[in-house]
Amino acid sequence: MTERANYLSVEDLVARIADGALLAIPANESGVAMAATRALIRRGVKDLRLLTVPVSGIQADLLIGADAVA
Repeated sequence: MTERANYLSVEDLVARIADGALLAIPANESGVAMAATRALIRRGVKDLRLLTVPVSGIQADLLIGADAVA
């Protein structure tokens, strides 16, 4: 018997990120999850704190521009 994998949608995944959460954001060239970034912005998340590893990039820029960062 094979088990079916339970995968979360991007929306389900970002629903677990609360306002005020600390997010580690990788450098652009490491394959940032832009779908998750867009889903966070659509959801209207607020007051995020960003830990940029090692520097910020487009993902941080989009979140800041969307007023999602504290």
